[in-house]
Amino acid sequence: IIQTTKALVSGKKGNYSLFFPSYAYLKKLEPLLLEEIENVNFVSQKRNMFSFEREDMINLFSEESDVSQVFLFVMGGIFGESIDLIGDLLSGVLIVGVGLPAIAPFNNILKSHYDMSFSNGFDYAYTYPGLNKVIQAVGRVIRTKTDRGVAILLDDRFTTRKYLRLYPKFWSHLTVINDSEELTKMIEAFWSDENETKH
Repeated sequence: IIQTTKALVSGKKGNYSLFFPSYAYLKKLEPLLLEEIENVNFVSQKRNMFSFEREDMINLFSEESDVSQVFLFVMGGIFGESIDLIGDLLSGVLIVGVGLPAIAPFNNILKSHYDMSFSNGFDYAYTYPGLNKVIQAVGRVIRTKTDRGVAILLDDRFTTRKYLRLYPKFWSHLTVINDSEELTKMIEAFWSDENETKH
């Protein structure tokens, strides 16, 4: 995750969002990211934020910064679904994990119901809602036809046939990369191509 984050922010100065599957996961990674990645401002979502705190965090996307800003969010929350960051306000997102809901009594009841109805309970109770959160989070970086950005899905499960057949059609250019150095070069080339296009 640390190496992938370094690759993500290497291409150009901008705002980036990392989406984690839970607060516990976010809290575990936050000190490591702060320790390992320099010249970046990290801003972290807190549990039970007041509306004014959420608004202040959203406003940071449009404020000028001398260095890249990396926002640490939990998948499925307000920051992954209902904010519009058009143009250069968001340069990239990193999605950690496939977004599966927590194992919980209600979800298990759903699973049992769908098992009886379709013999496919796990997918209806866990896989599909999780992937919906992933798609919503990826959607933060591309809001209009002229937006440009990088989206990284970090989990081996994203490359399995089960997930590949569920992706939106406009994800057809998805590329699988297993090496952080190769990823860094690809992202730098992506932004370099944008600069050449503008001139």
